Amino acid sequence: MFYVEESMFGDVPEYVIKNADTGESITVSRLGANIRGLALGEGPGLLQVIRGYQTPGELAGGKWSRGIKMIPFPNRIEDGVYSFGGREYALPINFPSQHHAIHGLLSTQIMELADSGGNGGSGWVTLEYDFSGKFEGYPFDLVVRIKTILDSGGLTVENEAENVGQGPLPFGDGWHPYFSFGDRSDVDNWELRSSARSRIVMNERLIPTGELSPTEGTPHDFSDMRALGQIVLDNVYTDLVFRRGMASTELRNPELDRTIRVWQDDVYRYLVVFTPPGENRDCMAVEPMTCNTNAFNNGQGLMVLDPGEKFIGRYGVALD
Repeated sequence: MFYVEESMFGDVPEYVIKNADTGESITVSRLGANIRGLALGEGPGLLQVIRGYQTPGELAGGKWSRGIKMIPFPNRIEDGVYSFGGREYALPINFPSQHHAIHGLLSTQIMELADSGGNGGSGWVTLEYDFSGKFEGYPFDLVVRIKTILDSGGLTVENEAENVGQGPLPFGDGWHPYFSFGDRSDVDNWELRSSARSRIVMNERLIPTGELSPTEGTPHDFSDMRALGQIVLDNVYTDLVFRRGMASTELRNPELDRTIRVWQDDVYRYLVVFTPPGENRDCMAVEPMTCNTNAFNNGQGLMVLDPGEKFIGRYGVALD
C-alpha cells in the first residue's frame, strides 16, 4: 500500500511518498519540486540513492543544485541574455563566476499542491506553478505541473508545461539529481554505462561551440559498462540511443552488485554527467534535459510552445 505524508522542512512544506510494504520512499519539496530523497529496495537492501539536501539551510542555499527541477531552461544561458519574438530579455545572473543565468527559475519558487494520494499500486504528489507575470526576464504565461510517482518500478516524474497565454514562448526542461549508494562514497570504483554517441564541445565558459565530438573510442565512451576511475566529468552528451522510446544511463556499484538506472523518454535528447570536484566527489549527477546548454540562444533542442500547446515528458529512476 502506498500513502503520502505531509511535513515541514524548516518553513517549507514537503511530502513523503511511501510504500508501506517495502519501506521505499520519495521526499519531494514544494520548493521547486525538489526531490530531497529517494530510498529504493527492500529490507536490508533498502538504499538511499539520491544525495539531497540534509538541512533547511542547505535547501535554501541551493549549493550544487541538488535535486532541482530546471525550468524553463536547463543549464546555462550565456550572460543571461536571449532574444525571442524580436525582443531581447535579460535573466538574473545567478552564476556570477561565469556571468551566466543557470538552471532555470523554478527551483526558488514555492509550488502549489494540485493533487496527492496513494493506493495499492502507487503513490503520487502533483505540484503546480504559474510563471505568468512573475519574472521580468521570462514574461511568459507558462503553467507547469510536476507529478512525482512511486510504484513497484521506482520513481517516475511526469512533467507537463502549458502555454496559457496569447503568444508563443520558449521552453526547456531538465532535472539535476545527484546519485549515491547509501553512504558509499567510493565514486572512483563505480561503473557507468551510457548510450550517448556524441559529446557537446564547450568553450572555456562552458557554452557550446556548435561542434559535436563522437564519443566512440574516447574517454567519454561508456557504451559498455566500465569503471569511472579518476575521470572528471562535466559534460553535455547527445545522440542517445532510444529503445522503445527510452534511453537509460546506469551507475553500478560492483561491491554491492546494485545498479541505479536513470531513464528518460525521447523528448529528453540531452544528458549531463557531472562528477563534483575534490572532497565533494562522493556522488554523481546524471541529468536528463530536453535541450542543449544555452538553448534560448542556439536553438538546439529548444521547444517553442504555441498558445494552448502542452509539453509532456517523463523520466525516472530504478534500482536493479
